[in-house]
Amino acid sequence: MAYRSSVATGVPLYELPPDLHPLEAVKGTIFFLDWRWLRSQGSYERYESAIQPAVRDSLLHLTTGDWAPVELLHAHYRALDSMGFAREQAMTCGVMLGEAEHGALLRTLIRLAGRLGATPWSAFGQAQKIWSRSWRGGGIMPYRLGDRSARVEVRGNGAARSPFHRGSFAGALSVGIGWLCNKHTIRELDEVRGDSFAFQVDWV
Repeated sequence: MAYRSSVATGVPLYELPPDLHPLEAVKGTIFFLDWRWLRSQGSYERYESAIQPAVRDSLLHLTTGDWAPVELLHAHYRALDSMGFAREQAMTCGVMLGEAEHGALLRTLIRLAGRLGATPWSAFGQAQKIWSRSWRGGGIMPYRLGDRSARVEVRGNGAARSPFHRGSFAGALSVGIGWLCNKHTIRELDEVRGDSFAFQVDWV
């Protein structure tokens, strides 16, 4: 199934496969890092209780090496959304996840590019590669809006309707950008459509 941008704006940095498939599985580390954050907040037991009983055992017995089916991801975010976390809390979770899951790759990118030569565009150019480390199916598409402005669209992601997921994603996105500029802002665009959502990122 092919996915098209919901808003034709900006210049794409690369092309996603024309037969891009919807998200079908997620690496177990995503769940473990969320659980680590929940424990740091003293909220893990409440999360356990919020999981639908039919999938609780399957979800809680995942290992970091597993590729979890997307149905478990949906159950995970339904539980998180039901707990009423603020967007800022979800972003904090995403920052922890981004640093742990993608930090080594981003630090390598900075080292190879040279500190003075690395910019947010360096990270955006590797966005799909970074995505595919943890997500099977779906994709991420950056668009150049200006010299220091980008639109980042996540496609084929059935968890798009989850406020916690979108907030966490913004936090993870902030990690890579923050290491490559002096100051940045991330604004979620009001265009969640089915299985896609997007952010505008500006930096100095």
